[in-house]
Amino acid sequence: MSARSARSKKKRATLSLEEDPVIKKGEHFMVLLECPNVTTVEVAAEVLEEKLFNVPNPMLKDKKGILPVLAPRLAETAKEVLERAKETSKKRGKKRGGRSRETPKNVSFTLYYVHYHSRDRRMDRWLPSWKFIKRIPSETANLPTGPVRTRSKTRFAQEFSHEPKDPKSMSAKDASIEKEWQELTKIKLVEAVRFSKHIIETWYYSPYPEIYTQNGIILICEFCLLYTFDIVEFHCHKGKACKKRKPPGTEIYRKDKLTVFKVNGHEDKFYCRSLCLLGKLFLDHKSLLYEVDKFIFYVLCETHGDGSEHPVGFFSKESAIPENNLACIMILPPHQCKGYGSFLVQLSYELSLRDGVIAGPEYPLSDTGRTLYRKYWTTALGLLFRKIGLNNPISVKQLSKLTGYRDFDISYVIDVWKLVDSQCVETRKDGDVTVVVLKHALSPGKRPRIIMDYNLLRT
Repeated sequence: MSARSARSKKKRATLSLEEDPVIKKGEHFMVLLECPNVTTVEVAAEVLEEKLFNVPNPMLKDKKGILPVLAPRLAETAKEVLERAKETSKKRGKKRGGRSRETPKNVSFTLYYVHYHSRDRRMDRWLPSWKFIKRIPSETANLPTGPVRTRSKTRFAQEFSHEPKDPKSMSAKDASIEKEWQELTKIKLVEAVRFSKHIIETWYYSPYPEIYTQNGIILICEFCLLYTFDIVEFHCHKGKACKKRKPPGTEIYRKDKLTVFKVNGHEDKFYCRSLCLLGKLFLDHKSLLYEVDKFIFYVLCETHGDGSEHPVGFFSKESAIPENNLACIMILPPHQCKGYGSFLVQLSYELSLRDGVIAGPEYPLSDTGRTLYRKYWTTALGLLFRKIGLNNPISVKQLSKLTGYRDFDISYVIDVWKLVDSQCVETRKDGDVTVVVLKHALSPGKRPRIIMDYNLLRT
């Protein structure tokens, strides 16, 4: 073996960042991941992209005394870069006896976009080089840790823990579509949005124009949904230009501090397109709707003390397909776990019942949407099963008529929670299925936090 080939082989086997500090696209590393309840943990990740950022100094005010607005993680990284540069400058100044450098107006640094293995894409983020610990071989990066799981346990993890599905378990067509979608949307252009009084870290890719994503954050007016990256322009718009204090459209429901507005996509195109762009930041497998003419949007708002209406979530519905009473649902992260999602689901079913249609959500459901509907259906069926009682056969079609849910949605809940006696399932000639519920099916679980007053709904 020649000396040259021996050196190249040694270089390929190098895993230490101290020996080879260059981080390259496509390589796998152990990196530091910040968790809410734990300080930091080491996680395997793949580098998807490398980018040089040039952002305003987050600690330097402009002539009007306004600090620049950056995405929280970018601002944190910029401050750390400045601190490191300051320490280096002090050391050099002591050696040379010179003065320290002036405060720069802009900060430049390189970040690497990583995807954490076996975790949802909402966790993907830009990391600086000092968050990388060591290289790991690519052939072992995707290997599962711990004991090998059975098929049922894998399905349970994907259903309840929102683990991404393995492309090997999909059909060739679905795997190809999934791969194309992942490639198109793998890099988040927007790291955070400022909406109302909240700065919200985003989850997924949304195709905002690239000029608006240069600071990693987009500023959105909560009343007209105008978006910009310029803080001065944003303050001028909020202070003088925007006179609106509620969404466009028709008010169809009001009780206490909650209001629902019905917005027609054909009449208010800009508002509905902006709503779709905002929603896509928190939804993965939903296509963006630039042609919103065929859709109706139901916007849920909180009423503040000054009478202004602040959106907290929405759902859309395609008017041409009555069997799908909900195409897309999104609750902003600061307002999740308040019962708003189940409230909008109640609204969607009530609208279908008034139209005399048995309907349900459009598939595929997002992971949060699947969790929401699973809880909602389970609670409603549990209350109904209490009235039916044990050892009383009932068909799925009868359950569909009593609840207004589609038969395959009911079958999904029954299958996931094993609510019926498998030995007493009878399939008729017409395809209907008769079931006998088990004892644990009589426990309905928690009721929705907000119960809709149907008498106040105006359609």
